Amino acid sequence: MKRTLLISFRIIIILFFLEFCSISAYATHIVGGEMNYRCLGNDLYEISLVVFRDCDTGIPWFDDPASIGVFDPITNDTLFEQRISLDNAINDTLDIYLPDTCLIVPSTACIHTTTYIDTITLPFRTSGYIIAYQRCCRNQDIVNIINPEDAGSTYWSYISPTALQLCNSSAVFKEWPRVYLCSGVPISFDHSADDIDGDSIVYELCTPFHGASDVLPIPQPPNPPPYTNINWLSPYGLNNMFGGADPLVIDPVTGLLTGTPQNMGVFLVGVCLNEYRNGILISSTHRDFQHIVGTCDRMTIAEFDTTGLSCNTDLIFPFNNTSQVVSGTYNWLFDTLFATTQVNPTFTFPDTGIYDVTLVAGIGSPCIDTFAVEMNVEIEAIDLSVLPPQIACLGDSIWIVASDAYKGFSDSTNYTWAPDSLVLYGQGTDSVLVFANQTTQFSVYGVNNYGCSDNASATLTVQQIDASFIINIPPCNTSFNVQFQNNSTSNPQNNNYQWQFDTLGFGTATNPTFTFPDTGSYTVTLVAGAGAVCPDTISIPFDLTLTGIELGTIPSQTICNGDSVWLKANNLYSQLGATSYTWIPSASIILGQGTDSVLLIPNNSIQVQVLGTNIHGCSDSVNLDIDVVVVEAFFDTINLQCNTSLTIPFLNTSTNNLPVSNYQWQFDTLGYGTATNPTFTFPDTGLYNINLIADFEGICPDTFNMNVYIPLHGLDLDVDDVQVICKEDTVLLTVGNSLDTYTDYVNYQWYPDGAIISGQGTDSAYALIDTFTNFTVIGVNSHGCIDTALAQGTIINISPPLNIIALPDSVFVGETTQLISTNDIDYVYNWIPDTTLSDYYIFNPEAKPRITTVYYLIVTNEFGCKTIDSVIVNIREPICGLPMVFVPNAFTPDGDGYNDVLMVNGNNITQVTISVYNRWGQKVFESNDQNIGWDGKFNGNDLPPDVYGYYMKCTCDNGSDLFVKGNITLLR
Repeated sequence: MKRTLLISFRIIIILFFLEFCSISAYATHIVGGEMNYRCLGNDLYEISLVVFRDCDTGIPWFDDPASIGVFDPITNDTLFEQRISLDNAINDTLDIYLPDTCLIVPSTACIHTTTYIDTITLPFRTSGYIIAYQRCCRNQDIVNIINPEDAGSTYWSYISPTALQLCNSSAVFKEWPRVYLCSGVPISFDHSADDIDGDSIVYELCTPFHGASDVLPIPQPPNPPPYTNINWLSPYGLNNMFGGADPLVIDPVTGLLTGTPQNMGVFLVGVCLNEYRNGILISSTHRDFQHIVGTCDRMTIAEFDTTGLSCNTDLIFPFNNTSQVVSGTYNWLFDTLFATTQVNPTFTFPDTGIYDVTLVAGIGSPCIDTFAVEMNVEIEAIDLSVLPPQIACLGDSIWIVASDAYKGFSDSTNYTWAPDSLVLYGQGTDSVLVFANQTTQFSVYGVNNYGCSDNASATLTVQQIDASFIINIPPCNTSFNVQFQNNSTSNPQNNNYQWQFDTLGFGTATNPTFTFPDTGSYTVTLVAGAGAVCPDTISIPFDLTLTGIELGTIPSQTICNGDSVWLKANNLYSQLGATSYTWIPSASIILGQGTDSVLLIPNNSIQVQVLGTNIHGCSDSVNLDIDVVVVEAFFDTINLQCNTSLTIPFLNTSTNNLPVSNYQWQFDTLGYGTATNPTFTFPDTGLYNINLIADFEGICPDTFNMNVYIPLHGLDLDVDDVQVICKEDTVLLTVGNSLDTYTDYVNYQWYPDGAIISGQGTDSAYALIDTFTNFTVIGVNSHGCIDTALAQGTIINISPPLNIIALPDSVFVGETTQLISTNDIDYVYNWIPDTTLSDYYIFNPEAKPRITTVYYLIVTNEFGCKTIDSVIVNIREPICGLPMVFVPNAFTPDGDGYNDVLMVNGNNITQVTISVYNRWGQKVFESNDQNIGWDGKFNGNDLPPDVYGYYMKCTCDNGSDLFVKGNITLLR
């Protein structure tokens, strides 16, 4: 379809990324700048340097400080350098401004600016001044100069002698330069300046100046004039800084900058202004700046997609609105037929033909865009189908035909059939003749003159049937029933079958079984695919004979161990020929191996198999079980060596292989029992005859008889528990043996052995109880029998609980400590030793030891029970140092009896000297005796309240010395 663009302004944003350069000695960040001055009077001038840099890709930050050079314009001599510190508060980001508000402002372009301001003194000079700043290097992405990454910048201003005489201030550009420009969009920028003196200004485009170098990127001071121009990269130049058909120009009077940038990239532009008064040039200012030129996008873009409208099957067309709209609505116009404000409308055209479709986007907003398409409306579809062909037999040829539901709407259609190898005739047309060698899916792909395509397919079913079957007659057949296995193959599946069993009958089962009347020769016929297009038939003759053998079941037998048994086999088809027999296991066969009857004497339960083989080589076997019942009576008693009872348990150890067995016991002439493991009480010791019948009243009983002697050789000990009043009292332990009349001698061993005082080895022993004790006695008699008895020894009144502490537990010689024990009104206290205690019969005496001492305490309660405990009090080594020896820092000699005298404190001092001085250094007190202190007087007079200094030196008991100095406050 032909599409015509009526109104569509397409501006697409291309984002420029100012990449970092890998540098070491210089930077790539300078994007522009300018130098201005303002006269303050009295030869004072305010210098203003404006510098522009990249926000993100600029390296490094603004210089701190910036070096400003002041030069002679004639001799180019450097007059002086002024370094201006960076004011971080003066840091601005330029607005990204586009002249058309419907254009989208890009977010990737960012320029920082800062201004260095300082005041310098410029006396009148007949040659005037040049003030300049230099920095290397420019942004490497600049496309209109040579080697931008090696090109520095110089921003300078010329102050003429006339300007000095007139106290002139330079003209200042009104606006920041624009950062981002749209390719193809004309520029109209007011680049004019304000001049507070009202002088005439002439504007011109000028070549920016080179300055500094990659060797010395920050010259301090800047290099002197003259300054060289940067080198333009052809085809760019002063007369066409952007390139293109509409070059950049500036009105010399108004400063209006116009032109249309066409090329995209980063471009350097220079603008100069010359200030005249009365026709005399009095000052010049130079600005250069880099501009980013790229494609821009609009806030509103009208557009819809008609690519999905091809190969349509009717005149109903959906339209996909792909417009980009910030705000506003839509208006669709379908030629002169219909208008709608839907976002994605669907329109039904009245007929085929040429129609104009127009979309206006952003209605009601400041930004509107229009998009129009001329549509050729046709029904272009193709819809193929293939009728399923008739079933064919293997090797047939058959026609297959395709039809197109929209054939009348297209001029021509080309058809491609697959698989091509089976197409005999008609490839490229809608009808083909194909070869039927197997069931195949044929597909056709059609493309009409509109380029619309479709495909369809159909399956050609080829019927191929092969009749086949197998007659299953087992080698040793004993039946007239014959099974037939159908091995026919067919395509398609699920065919019908028809069987004819000679002249005897018919069948339709897939795998039939037929019963013939007798042995003989027969012919069986199978028709596979009966009633189908392509049936197949097979007939097979066969002979039916009987040659098998079948043995009858032989009942299983149960016999006693050692008995014999006769077994007989029976061949149900003995009329088919003689039969030989093999019996297994042969080891149990006594008579008849090889015949149908055998005599066996098995010694355990076995399974017997008989194998019969007839003259046709056919065989059969049957199995039977012969269970041999094995019963062996036997019993035993427990170990009666140290027996202590006439009630004797008997352990039945008989063996048998019966699930259930009955037993009968006879205990001499005393009684009977039927338990498996009985217990019998005899009247006295002696020899008795015991008889056991196993499997009593069963099929295979067995008897065991044994004489058993019943003794009483054991021990049966018993000991009573004992008690004492107080801890460590003695008690008599006595053991008794209930079987003493049956024992000649018993040795008794008492435990714990350490508690036994006397009687060890006898039945009576004396023991000392100092705690709750479990006593054990072990007796061994003359038969070597052992028994143990236990007795518990308890204390009625336990020893009185006692605990002792010393507070403190270490003192210096001469100090006391408090001894504290358990306080009980019923206790009697006795402390030892008694030479350093304040009392010896109380629970809490004071102790004043002269050496490290252990104090013992014996307490007796109301029952006469005693406990002893102890505590140790350590004597500390004397310390010659703070705080053991100290001088108070204040005292009050007011006669109240409290803190009236300043003393040296310490218990282990042998020698001492203390001196006290007033604030003028006069000694007001001195003493060499620890017992003589200062009462606050000097020469008998009371000294006033004040702060006094002191020096104290002492020697302690251990021979060590201490020297202390400090201040003492006298209070009254």
